[in-house]
Amino acid sequence: MPFLAPKSARASQGWPELIVIAPRIIIYGWFIAVTLPLAGDEPRSSLEQLRRVTIDRDDTRSTIDGRILFTGAEGGILLESQTTRYWLLQANEIIAQDRLDQPFRIPNHKEFTEQLLQEFPGFESSTTANYVIVHNTTRAYADWCGGLYERLHRAFINYWKTRGVKLVSPEYPLVALVFKNRAAYEAYAVKDIGPSAKSMLGYFNIQTNRVVMFDLTGVENATGGQRVTSADQVNRILIQPAAERTVATIVHEATHQISYNCGLQTRLAGNPKWVSEGMAIFFETPDLRNRRGWSGIGKVHRLHLANFQRRSPGNGVIRRIVADDQPFTSSTTAGVAYSQAWALTYYLQKTQKKQYSQYMKGLSEMQPLAEETAEERLQRFQTAFGDIVKLESNFVPFMLKIR
Repeated sequence: MPFLAPKSARASQGWPELIVIAPRIIIYGWFIAVTLPLAGDEPRSSLEQLRRVTIDRDDTRSTIDGRILFTGAEGGILLESQTTRYWLLQANEIIAQDRLDQPFRIPNHKEFTEQLLQEFPGFESSTTANYVIVHNTTRAYADWCGGLYERLHRAFINYWKTRGVKLVSPEYPLVALVFKNRAAYEAYAVKDIGPSAKSMLGYFNIQTNRVVMFDLTGVENATGGQRVTSADQVNRILIQPAAERTVATIVHEATHQISYNCGLQTRLAGNPKWVSEGMAIFFETPDLRNRRGWSGIGKVHRLHLANFQRRSPGNGVIRRIVADDQPFTSSTTAGVAYSQAWALTYYLQKTQKKQYSQYMKGLSEMQPLAEETAEERLQRFQTAFGDIVKLESNFVPFMLKIR
């Protein structure tokens, strides 16, 4: 998930740097080099006051309306716009801050959709109970995406409910941008996150809070160049075994989005990457033959299981991925780190359900821009699950026995 500010500003100002590297290796990620020193929460009444912030960035002056979530000790702010975008603004960029004579208000579905269509002229919208799909592809594909997302949303909420974790409804409609083909997607995505977008089928941008993808029915000429006209036709194309990993990418990124908007995780907090990625993989297996349910949650992930069993045995597996996100950001270790994250998530969900739920409740209370040291991460983990050495002595043999 990319950080909006220009690279020069990121490097000099010490804000979190958000990066995206290769597909299915680092779908989203961040390095928090120096967190913003917070001056403390503002009073609730102040938080809900609509502000207009005038900034000068790259010699261009502009205004942003929103609510201030945090103010740094040196004057930087984290601003949330009324389209749920987070803006990390440096003190030296801010020209003026004005309180508007109106409260910050969450737009309704109709207003939110209208704002998105103004941002993307020529696009259309497809709405569901929880989503706005903004697209320039077929209505059939957009509707299919909406149906898939709603099924995942229901399954995600119900899964955690049965484990004693009460989630909340998103404040905003969840947004998915769907482009008609890969070329249109790349033209947008390269500007949004950089050239790495060309190696991805889709991504979740934690700053804009949007999932971005393209019409996958054209992947590898699956439809012979013919545009689909119904959601059932889309399903018949993407239910094929060859499309399994393609669909898994959509679900993986949508899982990130739900998690950050339903209270399980906090956007821009220092969430351990093993948690975020392990959970997204745990949920990513869809059951397209079932048009109502979602029976794939928690199934053994054959690709990651094989990778784990082939490359992971040895000491220190858990400590490495819990203490530091670095294994996920190196091209030489990211592949196995993702498999280890899935394996650890799978193991804990199967053997320590209550402890895992309590661990997730604790992480959900982290504030934006908060970061934990390696020692703090390990302490939090061991408080929930016990001694890492002992845990690993059970974890690795358990995963090696799975067939």
